[in-house]
Amino acid sequence: MGVTPQAINSLKKGGIGIRSIKKLSLSLNIDEIELLTVDTPQNLTRPIPIISWANARYFTKPLNSWPTEVPETDEPVSYCTLGPLAFGLRVDGDSMSPRYLHGDIIIIDPEVTPDNGSACIATINGEVTFRLFWEYETEIRLQPLNDHYPDIIVRKDSRADFKVIGKIMDIKAKI
Repeated sequence: MGVTPQAINSLKKGGIGIRSIKKLSLSLNIDEIELLTVDTPQNLTRPIPIISWANARYFTKPLNSWPTEVPETDEPVSYCTLGPLAFGLRVDGDSMSPRYLHGDIIIIDPEVTPDNGSACIATINGEVTFRLFWEYETEIRLQPLNDHYPDIIVRKDSRADFKVIGKIMDIKAKI
């Protein structure tokens, strides 16, 4: 069918990317819209705001509600299985290609801590970055998928202003 085990796992957890939706709808011979709306109670979906990279810095402090000072930059996307602080960012650049492409929208949940190997948004000394998260005994390594970019290494004993903003929960591919 051409759908990866990771995509099936994401589907079980309530989220799936647009590329997998297309493959799944072709395999099941049903329309993508029908696939997305079958037995989905509309009252469970809510808009996830898409914000700018600069505004992602607001999530470096503990929050109990959506910060009012963060303006949306794009039309929101609907989602049903994320926490109330979830937000989206439009990918800018190619450091995480080929999986995440320039213009794609990534969905972040600041209430979910990334595990080793998962994609995350983090801030380092005020700069927001998008990388794979790897935690070791003495350091945290933020790894790009594109080999043209260096790893970012944050030593745990350093004075760097470092914080993981949240885990990437889904991707909405630029169509």
